[in-house]
Amino acid sequence: CSSDLLGFASLQIPLGTWLDRFGPKRVIIALLSVAVLGCVVFSQAQSFWALMAARFFCGVGVCACLMAPLTAYRRWLNPHTQLRANSWMLMSGSLGMLSATLPAQALMPILGWRGIFLFIAALIFLAIVVIALVVPTWQTAKPTDAKSTDAASLAPVTQRMIWTHPYFKRMVPIGFFGYGGMIAIQTLWAGPWMTRVAGYTPEQAAGGLFAINLCMLFTFWLWGWLNPKLSQRGWSAVRLMRVGMPFSL
Repeated sequence: CSSDLLGFASLQIPLGTWLDRFGPKRVIIALLSVAVLGCVVFSQAQSFWALMAARFFCGVGVCACLMAPLTAYRRWLNPHTQLRANSWMLMSGSLGMLSATLPAQALMPILGWRGIFLFIAALIFLAIVVIALVVPTWQTAKPTDAKSTDAASLAPVTQRMIWTHPYFKRMVPIGFFGYGGMIAIQTLWAGPWMTRVAGYTPEQAAGGLFAINLCMLFTFWLWGWLNPKLSQRGWSAVRLMRVGMPFSL
């Protein structure tokens, strides 16, 4: 649904400021609460516009699920461990996407789509409780002594500085065509193609999506296991990208 993707994208720019100012724990708890509300409203919606609005709030609610852990890992983990944590965090996300295929198809006759969204709301609420109890409190980074720090390092980072930075410009094609294309196929295109073009039944399409997400899960697990070993031997993520996509970097 494009509505939830719009909600997801709409807060990405202010999200970085919120994560640095309030910490990933507080931000993710607040936003996941919006996701719970969106799922509940979606399960009770009686009109098209109510469904669209609810999905928008679902997208807003999960907009920090990628960047919040990445922010925390950057502060709490050393560079080699970050590579593994990042990959295995994506692997856990693939588990969630796996559950949206065959398991969701199996639950549909039992709970119905409204019941499934209420069940998702309950799972998100459980995740909020676990995060509140387990994740460490965020300590805001304090700048070093101003006498020993030049003015440039203390200047606030603006959106203009980011959008005009040469490295950001080089990364845009990878993000747009590489990751964006993968997500578009996985979430919007593959399922309808299987049913409308390939002639799959809904159960067969769910099995196909299950296979796609299972391959992604295994890939993220393998990458998390291999990446630190490569990094210790001088093969950083940037160097690997330069080999694999020389025209982008």
